[in-house]
Amino acid sequence: MTINEFLSLYKQAFGEDAPLPVAFGYSNTAVTDVKKIPRCMVGAIRKVCEGGALTLSADNVLCGERKRPSHPHHAQFYSHGAPLH
Repeated sequence: MTINEFLSLYKQAFGEDAPLPVAFGYSNTAVTDVKKIPRCMVGAIRKVCEGGALTLSADNVLCGERKRPSHPHHAQFYSHGAPLH
């Protein structure tokens, strides 16, 4: 399937204004400069949703360094996959 075929089918299924899905890949070559992410990588993915690129590495993904969840529901969400309300 070509990119244009995918886009056509995607828009047909989800509508012309639906945001494109985020794609992840693994490589030994960075797509962009590795920059420090000032918050959890989940928040940094917004840049990708807006059409940009993001390189994640062991040096810039710092979510695990938190001593406690930033929101009461996060501990439940992270450990059990429970939806946030």
